[in-house]
Amino acid sequence: MKISIIVPVYNVEKYIRKCLDSIIHQINVPQSFFEVVVVNDGSVDNSLTIIEEFRQHYSNISVLTQSNQGLSIARNNGLSIARGEYIWFIDSDDWIARNSLEILLRLTDEKKPDVIHFRAANSICDKLQIRTKKFLDIERSYTGIEIICQNIWDTCVPFYIYKRDFLEKNHLFFFPNIFHEDNEFTPRMLYYAQKVYLINDVLYNVSQNPQSITRSINLKKSFDLILISQLLYKFAMENISDKVVKLRFFQFIALNINNALYGTRYMNSLVVKRFNQELRQNKELFYCLSHSKIYKYTIEGYLFKLIPNYSFIYQLLNLLRFRRCK
Repeated sequence: MKISIIVPVYNVEKYIRKCLDSIIHQINVPQSFFEVVVVNDGSVDNSLTIIEEFRQHYSNISVLTQSNQGLSIARNNGLSIARGEYIWFIDSDDWIARNSLEILLRLTDEKKPDVIHFRAANSICDKLQIRTKKFLDIERSYTGIEIICQNIWDTCVPFYIYKRDFLEKNHLFFFPNIFHEDNEFTPRMLYYAQKVYLINDVLYNVSQNPQSITRSINLKKSFDLILISQLLYKFAMENISDKVVKLRFFQFIALNINNALYGTRYMNSLVVKRFNQELRQNKELFYCLSHSKIYKYTIEGYLFKLIPNYSFIYQLLNLLRFRRCK
């Protein structure tokens, strides 16, 4: 078994057929070379019925059904039963190019990498728009640290495939019960990766599903981003000694904090107060802001130490920057 494709599913009856069809009908790759592990995460629509139709027709599809526990646990549970040498996590409302496995399996056979990073496109009004920049040097392998330092990476987990042994050896699993789990997983994954190949093929297509986790509004997201920032800060302080690599982690942590602050615009005053309290309990994160060497984040870091109304400062700085641009 060359590759295991893990597809977590939750209430995506409008999208899952296209997703599975794109996986099953790959060109020039026998179905015996790959398996599809569908993890039904407690769907209450017709998703499971559609999945079962595929399973009955294709022997390389297996279905694991669990109560609704979220994307992280669904991915972890799929990984626990996967048999492939490589793993590809695919979101159930997206789809892949017909020649994806042909390209990826050829490279895994030739290079034996820990990770392959490829490009993706967004589907907007039935047209595909490439969302990731072209990689300039694809003739060699990189370490994950090089990719982080050169800022040629994307946080989205489906834009990579991973050697299963590499994931297991480095205990690379998804933190449970949070949104934006990719933000916590991908920097750690790249830190450990010793052999990463970049390819310019656009293999992954992202559906603009308004009900998807990334596009729906949920106030928990901002709180989870603070937790993710805390976890990454702890990881950086315990594992990273190189100043440049640590700086890149601090910059990514600062970005997560700002994304969390952006979510406060949807909160009422009581939730904003609770958010500010949560951030205040993690004051060590202000160090990441003030030492990020990014002008806006540096100002935030110093102001946050003086004024505890973080959401107000964030919005004020954005307003001042907007007016300056005008």
